[in-house]
Amino acid sequence: MAYFILNPNETNYTNIYKIAADDDAKSKLNLTNDFISVNVSDSEFANIRNNTKSIASHDGTSYTYVDFLSTETDPNNPPSDPTAIASNFETSDQLRQELDIIANTCNQFIESNADHPWRTSIQTYKDYLVSFDTTSVTFPMTISWEKYCEDNSISYYHPLQIP
Repeated sequence: MAYFILNPNETNYTNIYKIAADDDAKSKLNLTNDFISVNVSDSEFANIRNNTKSIASHDGTSYTYVDFLSTETDPNNPPSDPTAIASNFETSDQLRQELDIIANTCNQFIESNADHPWRTSIQTYKDYLVSFDTTSVTFPMTISWEKYCEDNSISYYHPLQIP
């Protein structure tokens, strides 16, 4: 069972604060008891973790999702411009900017959590982000960075997984 963690004052359940794959990961997020924990399926977790889906709504019981990137192959979620190619990153510079933001999030965690059990793996991921050659990817990049990592068997953390 996976989890979406919400801020204590969240009213519509669509603004996710953190995500956790299981109870063990949830326990390592250093959260107070005030946070709202919503049980979700492993596939819902994977869709958010990989940035392939985003939350459209919550009806009080379950979530409704839409494709994060609209594509012409999904008739229920067509792109606003049917001739457009869905893209997360148009250039290597855009990808580099995103990787630098994630690396900064990792750095903040590393600097303030010397004894955390994930410190080493997050450091390893941060080092990978910093050294990744963004010109090695074909652009436009039509998948998220996280989906790219999953497809290429790269160990990664979605920013919402980092305590």
